[in-house]
Amino acid sequence: MDQTMYEQLLTLGMQESELDNHCSDLYVLKNAISTKFVNEYEFKMNVTTFRSELEDRQIWYEIPFAYVEYHKEKITPYFPKGKLTEEGKELYFHTKNVFIEELEKVSPDSVSVIIVVRQIVKKAIDKYILDYCSGGTNPENIFSGEDFQGVSWKIHDEIMNGGL
Repeated sequence: MDQTMYEQLLTLGMQESELDNHCSDLYVLKNAISTKFVNEYEFKMNVTTFRSELEDRQIWYEIPFAYVEYHKEKITPYFPKGKLTEEGKELYFHTKNVFIEELEKVSPDSVSVIIVVRQIVKKAIDKYILDYCSGGTNPENIFSGEDFQGVSWKIHDEIMNGGL
């Protein structure tokens, strides 16, 4: 499955006017199509609803971190053509060496590949700090947010393109 959640919803029959976002959170108008989709969503426990403040007062789903287009737009300037910083390369190889079994279990058919990958990369950062740094080291002093995002997207893209 190479489609983002946004694209999947369009394919199911949602209209672009029924989809919106705020940063990385995907907003989806509540209707029969979206309700079925949310009920089948792997992380449905994280989905909330809200009532529009516009005159129509319609109910919308808020799906956290599901608008991946936002992340790609934000990350591309930092990592043109997939280039990582030296720290990012270190994090990338550490993540793949230590957590390869978990990464291999991530299916490209999952709706939330990037969320699962981020969770694994976060564990890799924590383990790296524990194994190689002195006590009290702040992970942000070793790996930047751009390193975290770049490694997460690089591994995500590898999974989506058929393997690690």
